[in-house]
Amino acid sequence: MVGIIIACAGLFIIVISFYARSENPVRSAFAGMGSGFAVLIAAWLSLPFFDIFLQLNAVHIFMSLTLGPPGVVLATVFQLIYN
Repeated sequence: MVGIIIACAGLFIIVISFYARSENPVRSAFAGMGSGFAVLIAAWLSLPFFDIFLQLNAVHIFMSLTLGPPGVVLATVFQLIYN
């Protein structure tokens, strides 16, 4: 469990630093949120074909909105490891 928190915190720092260095940080943040949610929905619809079931709950939605597409990849990797 500690590994999950450390991985999310590290990824959060990387994403925030990326947003801060961009020319328009607010626009970049909203683009990351939108693309993260879109990737979450696409993964939720397509991954059951590969016997990987990513739940659509508040934690995964929060991860996709704050971390963007890397958050969805991280949630999928954790789903593969722990199930």
